Amino acid sequence: MSFASSSPVASKLRKARSQATFIQDARHNSNSKDSTGHFFDRERPTSCHALRKHATPATAATLYDAERPDSVGTPAESFCRVLRQRFGSVTAAWRYALDKDNKGKVSFTDFCNVARDIGYCKNLNNIWKELDEDGSGLISLNELDPKAATTLDEFFDFLHVKFSNTLKAWSYFDVDQNNRVELEEFETQLQKLGYLGNAKYLFKLLKVPAKNFLSLRDLDPQAHTAQMRGDVGMFLQKIRPRYNYDIDEILPMLRSGKLGGLEKPGSPKSPAIQVGNQIMGTGNQFWAQEIAKKQRELQFEHKKAHEQASLSASTLDSFKKLLVARYGTMIAAWRQGLDLDGNGRLSFGELCQALREMGFAGNALATWNALDRDGDGFIQLGDLDPKLEEMLYGYKDLVKEKFGNTLLAWLNGLKSTPNGTISKAAFTAHCKEIGFSGNVNLLFESLKNDKTRHFMTLRDYDLPAMNAYLRGDMEMISESPAIKGGKFEERNSNAFQQRWARMQSKQEIAERKEAAEEEISKDKAAGSVASMKELLLHKYGTVTCAWRHGFDGNENGRVSFVLFCNAMRRIGYSGNIKRCFNELDRKKKGHLTLEDLAPEAHEMITEFQQLLLDTHGDYITAWEALDVNRNNTLEEHELVEACKRIGYKKNAKQLFRYLLEHPSKRTISLGDLNPGAMRAFYRGDMGSMCGKERRAEIENAAQKERQMQLGAHDLSSLKKLLIRKYNTVTAAWRYGLDVTGQGRLSFVDFSKGCREVGFAGNVKRVFKQLDDDDSGLITFNELDPKWFKSLQNFSELLLAKYKTYESAWREIDADKSNFIDCNEFVEVCKELGYAGGPKAAAALFQQLLHPNQKYMTMADLQIGGTLIQAMTGFHMAREDDDLLSRDQVAKKAVQKLEQAKQHEKSMQMGPQDLNSLKKTLVRRFKTITAAWRYGLDVTTQGKISFVDFAKACRENSFTGDIRKCFSELDYDGSGIITFNEIDPKWFKNLQSFTELLLGKYESYENAWKAIDVHKNRFIDCKEFVEVCQQVGYEGGPQAAEALFEQLLQSGQKNLYMTDLQCGGTIVHAVTGFNVTRQDADEVPSGADHKAELDLQKTDIQLLEELIEEGS
Repeated sequence: MSFASSSPVASKLRKARSQATFIQDARHNSNSKDSTGHFFDRERPTSCHALRKHATPATAATLYDAERPDSVGTPAESFCRVLRQRFGSVTAAWRYALDKDNKGKVSFTDFCNVARDIGYCKNLNNIWKELDEDGSGLISLNELDPKAATTLDEFFDFLHVKFSNTLKAWSYFDVDQNNRVELEEFETQLQKLGYLGNAKYLFKLLKVPAKNFLSLRDLDPQAHTAQMRGDVGMFLQKIRPRYNYDIDEILPMLRSGKLGGLEKPGSPKSPAIQVGNQIMGTGNQFWAQEIAKKQRELQFEHKKAHEQASLSASTLDSFKKLLVARYGTMIAAWRQGLDLDGNGRLSFGELCQALREMGFAGNALATWNALDRDGDGFIQLGDLDPKLEEMLYGYKDLVKEKFGNTLLAWLNGLKSTPNGTISKAAFTAHCKEIGFSGNVNLLFESLKNDKTRHFMTLRDYDLPAMNAYLRGDMEMISESPAIKGGKFEERNSNAFQQRWARMQSKQEIAERKEAAEEEISKDKAAGSVASMKELLLHKYGTVTCAWRHGFDGNENGRVSFVLFCNAMRRIGYSGNIKRCFNELDRKKKGHLTLEDLAPEAHEMITEFQQLLLDTHGDYITAWEALDVNRNNTLEEHELVEACKRIGYKKNAKQLFRYLLEHPSKRTISLGDLNPGAMRAFYRGDMGSMCGKERRAEIENAAQKERQMQLGAHDLSSLKKLLIRKYNTVTAAWRYGLDVTGQGRLSFVDFSKGCREVGFAGNVKRVFKQLDDDDSGLITFNELDPKWFKSLQNFSELLLAKYKTYESAWREIDADKSNFIDCNEFVEVCKELGYAGGPKAAAALFQQLLHPNQKYMTMADLQIGGTLIQAMTGFHMAREDDDLLSRDQVAKKAVQKLEQAKQHEKSMQMGPQDLNSLKKTLVRRFKTITAAWRYGLDVTTQGKISFVDFAKACRENSFTGDIRKCFSELDYDGSGIITFNEIDPKWFKNLQSFTELLLGKYESYENAWKAIDVHKNRFIDCKEFVEVCQQVGYEGGPQAAEALFEQLLQSGQKNLYMTDLQCGGTIVHAVTGFNVTRQDADEVPSGADHKAELDLQKTDIQLLEELIEEGS
């Protein structure tokens, strides 16, 4: 069948045929020329091989099955079978692949493009000739699936007859207004309409294969577009093409060049609406007329309602009813609508303004004359409702008589709640107390400004009282009128300034008295150095914070006696301040430093600052190195990492707490690290804080002679001094006398310990009193036999059960926190059978503790063995190796060394096969999914080629055969690797989760809006587990937590929207289904547009090859 020469379709077909002939000739010449050329040129892959190379694994498997020689059926049936396997049904393939523009027909070029996109490599000319039986150059759904085409045409004709357009029909189907129609709901509504066709079959034709529900876009894309622009009548709808395409009806229009009946949807031209033989106008005109009609109706209704409201208040009685209806009570109307300035009266101008604002349509002058009966030119509340005014002022008179004013009545009589409100029950009790005999319920409801509330505030109770309260006028002097008349002295004393000054003096005296009483009540335990430190910790949180805010206000690092006295008075210290100062100033410097108040904190901070100066030279440079993210603050984990970098050995978390300005804060700044450095930074002096000042201070302090503080004189007072300083006698022995930890003391060591604690007596005499056996050495049993015996009993019981201290600590420290508290120690003593009960065990726990600690470590537990060994000479087994022989110890050391070498060797040696490569990736990226995202598929395409795989292997130090490893993964021989080939198990889990998530929320954007309830742009593991439970993910919480770990980025603890979308990318690369990420179509970026152009060029080349092979 031939077309007219002027037909655009015929010209396109002639052009395509000429191009195919030209390409065929060029290819023939090229093949004949290159037949003797280079080997690689002769072995150039064909178009089918190129398509196989770019096809996904799932598509390649489908194509392979369709291209087998034993495939049954005609080429068209084979092609339809591929479409069903690829899209679920031929109708879905037609709607979402072949006829995306909803034209109702497909040309040969579009048909070839779609076949190429899905990777179909058979002879397309034969398939086209079989499908295009009439030779029209176009095919429709009727030629692929006649039953589906007929069913769809009949259904849409049925909807047009019933509803005139599909948008109205959708409103009928979507009963629950959730923008989706389930199968049951669809069948029910069709049955009500009297539809006689197969509803289930129709539903399957209309819906997307991956979904189990129907949306408006699935039903009719034009209706969805009309809904988005507000075109309820679908006036701009184009002519819907029919799926049952009859070429005999179209050919006459093609020959005559009249294509108006087949114009494409979405063209700028709007279709004309015709009634009979007369054209009434275009769709745009009818849409504009419909919108104008609705606007006129809304304006008419608004005007009518306004007129009705205006006519409702035109007389005095109707005016009062309007006030009560709008404000609830007449008092509320008086306060909120009439007496806005709160002076208790209205002028004529104020009344007219209030009437206009309330929409009063009557005679304002007549209303004024009706209310101003006494003719004084003002209106009071009594003119509106005399009984209500009498009740209100009767109550106020009772209040003023008992409390003096309404503000004191509110504060003292009503006793409002902490949030400043009064309930109805409390107000009723108050009225009963003052003897009010009126209607309490009416008074309470009248005083409330908001009738919907069930409580009353001070503003409701009395507005002048609230104003006085805000300005601190408890006697309401500013709200009471001045007293006129009387003598000169009376007028002078009743002046506002005099009354205000007297009131402020009374308040100041009362506040001072209250503050003094409060200070006295707080002054209970602050009478010694220890109680003073406890008070500082209770008030400031940490001792360093107390030093900053309580003592060293000028930030010079020291506090004189005068400043110390002021600080003690501020915190309410009731003891002897001078004695406390002398106890802290052990070196007699005349001032105190942080070292005197908190030696441990001073040591930790000083060591950290010195390391910073040694490493970076000055504090400002050190701060720039510490503040990596440049937010001028350091969090705890950042300081811990910085301490590791500079080699700080002490507790970094405790250092962070010491450096905090206040315990409530969570970050530290440069000022917390060194205030002088902060000042230097703000004034631009970058070189002034170089550490010289600190080093000079240390050198001067080292040169000063240490003076001994007067202390104990005999053995008894020495023990008391030791216990007062170290809390227990065992701690005094460990940290004050036996500092080397040998378990015994010589006379020299004993003398040093006595001088350190400030012993002023005869050291030699005390040493002889302790050295009972005249051995020249003192052990702990000579200092305190009672506690030595207790420690010996405990150690014997412990070693009898656990053999060594190391094995005992493993059993005791069950939570592996490296410390135990008092309760845990008491339980251990109970299990061992330690005599004395819980009290004796708790006392032993205190003996073993460090003076400034609350928890016991393994070193504290071993002190008993040290003391017993020094006394008896018997070796106590501390570690498990102590029970072994020398040969066994040496053999164990050799084994550990060999294991360390093997581990180091395995860490340095790269992977050699597929299993070791996977282990290396998991060890580096934590999970196999993270390894795929950040180690293999770095371009986020969902698939990797051999080149990308080789790069990833080299980056992970792979030393084996890369090609062999790639072949093991590429089991389908497609030339690319997807995630399902790396790990099928986790791909199945990701696919299941993605289908469940999109089945519930349709898109990732909707899903994220529902999941991220806190709007913080991320979700934690607990929230993700709840999401998995909501969508029905199988496996329970453990499986959900494992999936959460798979989706996480390396080094992150929370899940972001991009992590959630990675599952869709992986599934799309394997299955080929486009996963919806947003509600609306995404706008392509510049990079996406460039990639699309490159893809189009490749498609053109493949099309030329297909045309050549087909010819």
